[in-house]
Amino acid sequence: MATSYSIPPTLEQQQQQAGRDLRAGLRRRLLHAAALCLYVLALVWLARIPVLHPWHALIFRGQALLVVGYVWGINRLRHQVLFLIRNGKYDKAEWLNRIVSVMPLSGGSLQGFILFEQGRYREAQAYLRSRAFDSTGNPKLGSTDLYCYALALVNDDRAAQAEPLLDAAAHAFPARSSLLVALAGCLLTQQKNPERARALLEQAMANAAQTKISPADKAQRTARYAWALAACGRRSEAQQQIDAALAAGQGLSAGDLAGVDYFVGEAWSAMHEGTKARDAFAKAVQLRPDGVIAQSVQKAIARLNAGER
Repeated sequence: MATSYSIPPTLEQQQQQAGRDLRAGLRRRLLHAAALCLYVLALVWLARIPVLHPWHALIFRGQALLVVGYVWGINRLRHQVLFLIRNGKYDKAEWLNRIVSVMPLSGGSLQGFILFEQGRYREAQAYLRSRAFDSTGNPKLGSTDLYCYALALVNDDRAAQAEPLLDAAAHAFPARSSLLVALAGCLLTQQKNPERARALLEQAMANAAQTKISPADKAQRTARYAWALAACGRRSEAQQQIDAALAAGQGLSAGDLAGVDYFVGEAWSAMHEGTKARDAFAKAVQLRPDGVIAQSVQKAIARLNAGER
C-alpha cells in the first residue's frame, strides 16, 4: 500500500524535528501559563467589584461550570483522537491532535502515538525521546511518552532495549496494568520467560477487575493471555481464553477487533497451529490493512514460515 512517507527521514532530520517539536512545546507551555495568569487576574478583578446586580454574581459563579465544561470537552476530544488512531484514520487524527494539543490543560500532543500506530517506529522514537527521558538521560518511568517509546522499540525489533525500561516502570508503578501488559508482550515477542509473561498478565487482569477498562482492552488482554498460556504449553487453557477473547470482541470497532485477531493468531502460532494462526492473521489484516497491526502480522507470518521449514 502506497503511503505518504515512502522516503523515511534520516536520523539527523528526525533529531532536528524532535528539537523543533520540543521548542514548540515549550512555547505552548509559556503561552498557556500566561493565559492562566490573565484568567486568574480577571477572576480577582471580578471578585473585587461590588455586586450591584444578580448577573454579576451569576457571571462570577459561572466560571466554575465553565472550567468543568472545558476540561470535559478537552477529554472528549482526546478520546476522539484515540478513536481515530485505533481505526486507522491517521490524517484526521493528526488534524484534530494539532488543534487539541495547543489548548491549555490538553495533556500534550499524541503525535508520538500516531506515528507508532502508523508503523513509523523510528520517527516515533525520535519524537518521543526528549519527552520520555529527562535532561540527564534518566527515563521518566511514569510518563505515557516512555510507555509509547518502549512500544516503538518492541515493534522496531529492539525488544531487548525496551525490556529494562518497561521492567523499571512496572516495578515503580505496579498498579498500572498497561505497563504490566506491555512488559508481558515484550517478553512474549522475544519468546523469553513465558511464565513471567503469564504472571504479569494475570496481575494486570486482577488489577483491571478493580478498575474500569474498555471492552477493547479487556478483549485484547484476554487474547494476550491466551498467547502467554500457549507459550507455556497450557494448550487447553489457551484455547479457552481464545474463545473468551473472540466472544469479548463482538461489537468492537474494526481497529480494536484487528488487535484481538492478531493476538489470537500469535496464540495459535505458539501452539504450532499454522492454519488457524494464518486465518486469524488474515482477519486482522483485513480489518486493519496498514499500520502497526499489518506490520506485526507480516513479522509473525515470517516467523511462522521460518518455523515450518
